[in-house]
Amino acid sequence: MIEIKKLPHSTVEIRGEIATDFFESFRTEALTALGQEVKLPGFRPGHIPNEVLTREIGEETVLRRMAELALNRYYPTMLSENKIDALGRPSISITKIASGNPLGFIITTAVHPKVSLPDYRALAREVVKVKPSEDKKGSPSPEGEPLTSTRDKHRLGMIDKILATTPIELPPILIESELETMIAEMRHEVSRLGLPFDKYLEHLKKTEADLNREWQSQAERRVKTGLILAAIAKAEKIEAPPAELETELKHLLEQHPQSASWRTDRARAYLAGLIINERVFKLLETGEQKGPS
Repeated sequence: MIEIKKLPHSTVEIRGEIATDFFESFRTEALTALGQEVKLPGFRPGHIPNEVLTREIGEETVLRRMAELALNRYYPTMLSENKIDALGRPSISITKIASGNPLGFIITTAVHPKVSLPDYRALAREVVKVKPSEDKKGSPSPEGEPLTSTRDKHRLGMIDKILATTPIELPPILIESELETMIAEMRHEVSRLGLPFDKYLEHLKKTEADLNREWQSQAERRVKTGLILAAIAKAEKIEAPPAELETELKHLLEQHPQSASWRTDRARAYLAGLIINERVFKLLETGEQKGPS
């Protein structure tokens, strides 16, 4: 029996039990793993009799390893059966553990935030449409990145409109992950200048913790923007055409040979995101999709 309780910030608490038979089925596997780790005089690793091993390390240690194995096996199935779109590593507490009994647990995990989209087409129409002749250099965006054209300001305005009417409860893990990405981006830019990152921070008289605090709102905005663009793409069935994706991947590797060291799936996912986001913005600008999706 599984009980699911919704908590604030797109988090859920899952209470339940793992059946005794399923829990006990992991005893042999737990003893085998522990036997490889424990060193006892007179025995080779992996060749300690189970009775001796259990007496040496204690039944509690064996049960804890059984619980770890059982939960690792059961957790994905539980998520699928209960349609829980979990994010990141869960927090797990054992509430009941004993030989010959069900395993009781409480799992707390972040879940993918629900995005209830407003009438994004209407909101986009409220932003003044940009003419090609108005394409001029602009001022920095709130994210600290330069707005290279009036088109960028236009797109920023559309996102502002949609964000203002789309409440999203963000789990902390998404914000933390985005902050890590922002720090990594800064490290990359600083390294291109040939500067050690720690020396650069000393020059700024800041620490990474300072940057994390200062960039909190920017990280939240970036995450929310990504979620909204993804939700619109899903609603409009916008995808990255395979031929276009492969062309862009080939171009990336030609222009940046060092990117060949990337895992291909990472590079492809990155480019697919760029293509999809561009198509979403084109939809918002024109009110209609053009070409295959």
